[in-house]
Amino acid sequence: MSSSLMLSCSCGSMSWSLASSAPRRHVVCYCADCRSFPKALGHPEFLDKNGGLYILQTVPGHVTITHGHQHLAALKLSPKGMVRYHSGCCGTPIANVLEKKTLPFVGLAIPAPAEQCGPVRSRVNVDSTRGKVKELNPAAAFFTVFGRAVGAVFKGKTNGPFHGEDGLPVVTPRVLTLAERNAARTPLD
Repeated sequence: MSSSLMLSCSCGSMSWSLASSAPRRHVVCYCADCRSFPKALGHPEFLDKNGGLYILQTVPGHVTITHGHQHLAALKLSPKGMVRYHSGCCGTPIANVLEKKTLPFVGLAIPAPAEQCGPVRSRVNVDSTRGKVKELNPAAAFFTVFGRAVGAVFKGKTNGPFHGEDGLPVVTPRVLTLAERNAARTPLD
C-alpha cells in the first residue's frame, strides 16, 4: 500500500489512521470472539457473509488516532479476553489488542468487504463456518504477528494509542456480562 489508511467511526466523531509504512497482513478471523465483537456494539456490517471479521494485523507504533481521542472506549468479551477498542460515541469497532503491551500487536477492525486493504492473506479459525470457508495460511498469520512484534521492539514502534506508559489500556475496558456476550454470539446456520 502506498498511502495511509484513513478510517472513521460511523458518526464521524472519531478517526484514526494506519501509516503507509506500517507492516500489515490482511486477515479474516472467524473465531467466536472476533465474530461477537462487532455484534456486541451493534455493527454486524463489519462481518463478511460467513461471519468473519476483517482485520489488518500490524504494530501499535503505526496507528494514530487523528480526531476524537476522547471517544475511545474499550470492552472485553470476558475477564481474560483481549481488549477490544471501539468508538464510545457510536460503537464502531476499532481494534483488538492484548491487555498488556508485552506483545506489541494491533488487529485493526476493517468494515466489510475491506477492499481498500488489498487481498486477504489469511483466513483463520474457520471451524465455525461449517466448511463454508477454507482456511488460508493460518500459520503465516500466527508467525507474522510474532515476527512483527519483535521487529516493533527493535524499531521502537511499540507505543501506540491503546496502551499507556504503564503498559496497560489507556481506558478501562468494560467486561461484558455473560448474557451480553451470549446475545452477541453469531448463531451458526
